[in-house]
Amino acid sequence: MSQTRFPRPMEDRVIILPDEQQDDPSGIQLPDELRDKPKTGTVAAVGKGTQAKETAEWIEMQCEVGDKVLFGKYAGATIIFDEVEYILLKQGDILAVL
Repeated sequence: MSQTRFPRPMEDRVIILPDEQQDDPSGIQLPDELRDKPKTGTVAAVGKGTQAKETAEWIEMQCEVGDKVLFGKYAGATIIFDEVEYILLKQGDILAVL
C-alpha cells in the first residue's frame, strides 16, 4: 500500500491546522466584539509564492511551516486529509503571525 503525500498548496496559498481551543489566541487580548471571530492555527504547508501582475516581481511567502497564525473565522476552505480537518486559504487571509 502506498503512503499518501501531504497536499502541496499552489502559489500564495497556505494549509493551516486550526487550534481546537479558540478562547485565548496566544495571549493576545481581543475586544469583546472580535473575540469569537478570528481563529488561530499552525501552518502545515505553504506554497512557493506568486508574481506581481504589474511588475512580474516575485512575492515570497511571509509565513512558514510551524508558524502560529491568526486568520478570519470564515476565511478559506475546509479540507480533510487523513481524517484531520485543515483550512486552505490565501496568504492574504492571514491577519497576523503570532
